[in-house]
Amino acid sequence: MSKEISETRNQAEEWLTLVQVTAIAKVSRTTVWRWCKHGLRAFRIGGIVRVRRTDLDEFLCSGETK
Repeated sequence: MSKEISETRNQAEEWLTLVQVTAIAKVSRTTVWRWCKHGLRAFRIGGIVRVRRTDLDEFLCSGETK
């Protein structure tokens, strides 16, 4: 498997906690919860809410953060 494919697969499988999302996007937890209500896909895994890194990147690029 090439390095590029491996890196893409690892990124696609990266799950972030809400704390990590707030740090990456530089917004409050309240803002992240609002984003979840307005289209950011979030999943409850083992009682913890997580967001896939690819979903966060797509959401931020979509301009729906306002």
